[in-house]
Amino acid sequence: FPVTIGWIVVHNGVLTNDVELQKKFDVPDYKEETDSAIVVKLLQKFYDEGISAEESVKKVAEELEGSFSICAYNYKEDRVFYFKNDGTDFSFRLFEMSDGSEVLVGSTDSDNFEKLFTKDYMIFSSALYNTYLETEAYAGCVYEITDKGISVIDYFTPKVRPTYAGTKYYGSGVVNNHHAVVGGIYDDD
Repeated sequence: FPVTIGWIVVHNGVLTNDVELQKKFDVPDYKEETDSAIVVKLLQKFYDEGISAEESVKKVAEELEGSFSICAYNYKEDRVFYFKNDGTDFSFRLFEMSDGSEVLVGSTDSDNFEKLFTKDYMIFSSALYNTYLETEAYAGCVYEITDKGISVIDYFTPKVRPTYAGTKYYGSGVVNNHHAVVGGIYDDD
């Protein structure tokens, strides 16, 4: 199918500031009715302004509020990025198949990895040969996914979570040596 813009995004979570970001960055109205649409619109806007793909990803990541786990594909450069905040759990596992091919799978639940190869699910037609990489994705890291694996290429500071059900969360994320340490104080009003 023809790709009309340079980014494809897969988002899990709920963004709470998509409308504010549209106004802040003067993004024209769009027909999509999902909070995820602002991610692809901002990635494209920054990229069109001459900001590199990885810097565009970092800039968007630093602006988002809510809960997010995002995989972004830059069509022009054929590059895949991944980033998340502390509102979601996510890990990757690289499988080597019996035919020699490799399959990289990401999931919020590590039990799903094993299900992919059961006869009830049988997502892959080739039999599993070996699992030789499993890594948890950490909040505040920008990852690039290549045929060589997953690597951290930059860091960002996730925004503070908004208020949920009357509880305010005051916290910060600190990334050090590829690990995220998240702390905070809860205040029930």
